[in-house]
Amino acid sequence: MKYYKNKYSFEKMCQILKVDRSSYYKWLKKGKSKRQLYNEELLVLIRQEYIKSGCLYGSQRITAILKKNNVACSRPRVEGGYKSRVEGKREIFEYIV
Repeated sequence: MKYYKNKYSFEKMCQILKVDRSSYYKWLKKGKSKRQLYNEELLVLIRQEYIKSGCLYGSQRITAILKKNNVACSRPRVEGGYKSRVEGKREIFEYIV
């Protein structure tokens, strides 16, 4: 809604999305969830291990390393921390929750 606030009226957007204005403002003030905070910490650890490996290790190896260091994570979650890019190079990207 922030993105479209200059294009459409706030009241109209709330009406179309069937959201109370008070609920929207309450949601805005709410901080990040525990899961979001943990995902951000996990992404930092994934990036560190990926870079340490010379950008060679895949999700299985990184998951094994993290588990060895007592970090609770699964392979699919680690896999979400990076993806293949063009020219066969791997590039870290933002974790999507």
